[in-house]
Amino acid sequence: MAPPVVKVRMPIFRVGIDSPQRMNQRAARGFTLIELIAAITLMAIVLAVAPAAYSKIRDAMSFRAAVADTTSALKRARVAAVLHGQPVELAVLLEQRQLQTPGEKTVSIDSRIKLDMHGVISLSNPELPVFRFYPDGSATGGSLTLTTPSGRKQHITIDWFTGQLQFKQADADTGA
Repeated sequence: MAPPVVKVRMPIFRVGIDSPQRMNQRAARGFTLIELIAAITLMAIVLAVAPAAYSKIRDAMSFRAAVADTTSALKRARVAAVLHGQPVELAVLLEQRQLQTPGEKTVSIDSRIKLDMHGVISLSNPELPVFRFYPDGSATGGSLTLTTPSGRKQHITIDWFTGQLQFKQADADTGA
């Protein structure tokens, strides 16, 4: 006669997999103190770094906008001279950090950006520095340099013969 068959149930433990009842029990308990401290520490680090990063991004965007606005004003003055068949002067008000062309919108540059100009004086106002563009597309020539407080520079040179703009960028580290 064969020995009797006995069925034995052995509990099976699965590593890393919780039963639905255990998952519900864990969710009911909430977070541990270590988990809360880790989350708060991570938030503090993010909040400490964010203002510095935002400030750098804001300054870089302001500088790019100033360069773009300046370039646009110079190009508009040249085009206006060619279209209207008469010289056009773009006045550079260094103290106010503004660029003005008669009949055009005044361009204002951020107060943190320094302007340096090498150009000519206005025919109508001897104390006003200007860039003059002529109907044939030429100009009086000169240059304008925009500088950030950190030392980043953008040189814009106006070719006297063609009136074209040439750009040269220099960082604070290179000084070039």
